Order: sequence, then C-alpha cells, then structure tokens
Amino acid sequence: MNLGGNIAGIMTPLIVGLIVQATGSYFLALMFFAAAGVALLICSTLIDYSRKLPV
Repeated sequence: MNLGGNIAGIMTPLIVGLIVQATGSYFLALMFFAAAGVALLICSTLIDYSRKLPV
C-alpha cells in the first residue's frame, strides 16, 4: 500500500506537468484529477467489507 502511494505521489506531478506542457492549459490536468476521483469512488464501492481475511 505504501509503495502504491509513493508511486502515485511521484507520478501525479509528472503526469500533470506533461499534460500542462503539452496542452498549455490546466483543464485536462483537472480532468485527470476528476477521473482519478471517479476511479477511487468506483474502487472503494467494490470493496467487500463482509469478507474476513485469514490472519
């Protein structure tokens, strides 16, 4: 989980910078954040909290 968070923390500014450099506008960068939020919402709703993990 920490690895995924760290990779996202490194890649997000790079991706936003590339989007802004390529388009000259922040609109698509904001749409990138909106798409990431929608993906987070979808992934969060798919978690099955009733299933117990073996310990």
